[in-house]
Amino acid sequence: MNWLATNHILRGIADFVVGVGLVISQAVVNPEPGLYKDLSFTNFTERCEDGVMIKGTRLQQKAPAPAGARGAVVIVVHGIAISRKNQQIMEISRDICGKFDVIAIDLRGHGESTGEFTGGETEAYDVAAAVNYAKKCGYEKIGVISFSAGGIAAIKEQEKNHNLKAMVIVASPSCPEKAKGEMTKLLCTDQVFLQAAGKAFMTLRNSRIKVPLKVGNALNSVDKVNCPILFMQGKNDWIVDSDQSRILYEKAKEPKKLVILDSTEHAECLYNDKRAEFRAAAMDWFDKYLN
Repeated sequence: MNWLATNHILRGIADFVVGVGLVISQAVVNPEPGLYKDLSFTNFTERCEDGVMIKGTRLQQKAPAPAGARGAVVIVVHGIAISRKNQQIMEISRDICGKFDVIAIDLRGHGESTGEFTGGETEAYDVAAAVNYAKKCGYEKIGVISFSAGGIAAIKEQEKNHNLKAMVIVASPSCPEKAKGEMTKLLCTDQVFLQAAGKAFMTLRNSRIKVPLKVGNALNSVDKVNCPILFMQGKNDWIVDSDQSRILYEKAKEPKKLVILDSTEHAECLYNDKRAEFRAAAMDWFDKYLN
């Protein structure tokens, strides 16, 4: 299947078809009771500052939390065109819940949340809503793991409110002007007709995108993040070129770390491809700064 890994057009088509199939299956059967059968989970709704309603799931261990993990929670923020009920997002959430409680959300324009996806800037309100919910639940230490464009939202929220104690940013674009790879340039395009075509296709994946769309600029904000931040990406990421994580890393303040895994996978799929390395890097980071 190496030919598929190097052919971006065919791979994009395959990814899209699989995504549509998952949306249909999730509409028929809610995957949460099955995948979270050994956990306690609660669905919630939180209103954003601009009125958008964000849906999410809070995960807790049925047994008492491990020593040191009480009062700590990790917010999971997906990327574009999936939701909190995506298989990889649910597996990541379940694995993190082995040590910390988890709050997984649907970004605006995705899954069960209202509104339209705008490119990462306005989505900072969604992360803020998740943080507010975490505070209502009594958590004292809040971390976040964000994927792709969800990373832009998390960085923007931390720049503004400084509520997070630790961040893991996976395969986030730095800014449209720094895009080098063909897929990164397509993702960051400002051509409205291409965005409109993308909007039509993404509707089939239960993703609602605002047109015109402007991908957010995380590079302008990352140096204002005041908590430990880990950047992680695949060396040959087929969607967002790995230079994007390096660019963000170089501008971020200490403490920081850059982990580049030997993979072509992007964002959430990187977890499936390099699960052991991914989990070790992320959990070591959270163990160090949330415990």
